[in-house]
This record gives sequence, C-alpha cells and structure tokens, in this order.
Amino acid sequence: MSFEEGSCIADWLISHVSDFDAVFAFTDTLAIGLMNRLREYGMKVPDDVAIRQLLREQHFQKLYFHL
Repeated sequence: MSFEEGSCIADWLISHVSDFDAVFAFTDTLAIGLMNRLREYGMKVPDDVAIRQLLREQHFQKLYFHL
C-alpha cells in the first residue's frame, strides 16, 4: 500500500461519490495519500472529511497530526 494508492482512492471518491464526510483507510500510508490528494481538491482534513486508519505503521507513530 502506497501514498499513490491513497491518492487514487481519493480521485475515485471525488469522481464517484457525491457527498462524503469520512473515509476509512487500512494503513497510515493510504491515509496520508488520501489526505494529501483531498487537500489538493480543496477539502480540509478533518474539517470537511475525517480520515481514520486501522493499522498504525511503526514509522509513523512518532508523528502527530489529526486525520
């Protein structure tokens, strides 16, 4: 799972889902890819869209920011 896959998921959501306010991502990497792409579309995370992830990847555990 990669940042690019998270970006692709965000692209799909924007083009296929008319109204959403939350996304569930399997990993931190996907969540960050989603967050970055949604911000490129002008969406505010977490104000417009909340992102939750299932697995906390060890290399991201020291970072702190709200998805």
